[in-house]
Amino acid sequence: MLVNPKERTLCISPSIKADPKAHRMSKYSHRKCFELYSKSLITNLRDLCPNWNNQGTYKIEGVQVKEQNVIKFNMEKAEEINGV
Repeated sequence: MLVNPKERTLCISPSIKADPKAHRMSKYSHRKCFELYSKSLITNLRDLCPNWNNQGTYKIEGVQVKEQNVIKFNMEKAEEINGV
């Protein structure tokens, strides 16, 4: 996972298959939606996006950047889907 605080973007890139800390996804999964539950990660992302509601749940759609082998998410385009 890569974060660019100036652009407010988040990128997910594949890791080395042998990495024991890597998040594994089945190649047979048709799922295109994933959730992040790390409180410290979300707190740090909220610091970059002060307009985010602290109790909100957000959806960010990603775009595949084939040349860089990443999925890129623009945090400024986050859509609140559940506010308290």
